[in-house]
Amino acid sequence: MNATTTPVRFERRPAFAAMLTVLGGLFVVGGAWTLVSSETALDRVFALGPLYRAGVVVGVLLVAFGGLGLAVPRTHRAAGAVVLALATLSIPLAFGGFVAGFVLSVMGGTFTFLGPTSARSGLRPTPVRGFGRR
Repeated sequence: MNATTTPVRFERRPAFAAMLTVLGGLFVVGGAWTLVSSETALDRVFALGPLYRAGVVVGVLLVAFGGLGLAVPRTHRAAGAVVLALATLSIPLAFGGFVAGFVLSVMGGTFTFLGPTSARSGLRPTPVRGFGRR
């Protein structure tokens, strides 16, 4: 088959969404790590240390799922839904990563869930003669 009749399939990758999610996850890790390292007397009384450590785990998972949405674009719906759930969990666990982490993660999770479109990615479908017709 020559190049005009061979269908070319590319998987568009939600790079901007992954970048927002990873950046938001880094903010959440930073916010949670700040809370873990600045242990106060109030934290000792209410034993909030493990809660803040869970915030670090949530931030790391946000970074991982941001990378997953980029590495495996077929999973963009599942990765986006998990990112949105983790971003919501980051509010009580890490105060949303100084709120900026929460906002960036929600934006990245929403864009990841919606997936790339040809209008956003700049890719246009190329008509292939005889492909998909009966």
